[in-house]
Amino acid sequence: EQGVLEPEIPEERIREMYDGDPQSFATIETIRASHILVAVDAKAGGEEKNQAREKAKALRKQILAGGDFAAIAKEQSDCKTAARGGDLGDIKRGFMPAAFDEVAFSLEKDAVSEPVETRFGYHVIKLVDREPARLVPYEEMRDFLEKYLQDEESKKRLAMHVAELRERSEIEILPE
Repeated sequence: EQGVLEPEIPEERIREMYDGDPQSFATIETIRASHILVAVDAKAGGEEKNQAREKAKALRKQILAGGDFAAIAKEQSDCKTAARGGDLGDIKRGFMPAAFDEVAFSLEKDAVSEPVETRFGYHVIKLVDREPARLVPYEEMRDFLEKYLQDEESKKRLAMHVAELRERSEIEILPE
């Protein structure tokens, strides 16, 4: 039965759900970034950390002088993303270590950061693109909300149907 599996949901009810809490339909700010990692153990001594920081600074200098970020990442990065030229893909705020996030999300498009220290070592970050947080319009959410409300309504109808069957049925439990 079409009415049970996909019950008709009035447009006003769908709209009401969206209007009731539009913030729950907001996207999180996302960036696309690449990085070069000069790995150093978090427990390393000062000299080892200093060498890693200096190497990261030198790599940044090469990039600012016109070096190709992806090519340098492929050759020099200690991260598995090196094979992709350091491409980290899309990153939502809060996904990466706090120090990385703070710098990466503050960069302008195409900017290359100073070395950023995390527990993995020193990162040189390039911001490739930015997708600001936004409220997803009703038109883009409507079909999803309708399906959600249909599912809820179907569950409710099924529970009522089962309760009705139980009430009409005589169930006898026999001893074993």
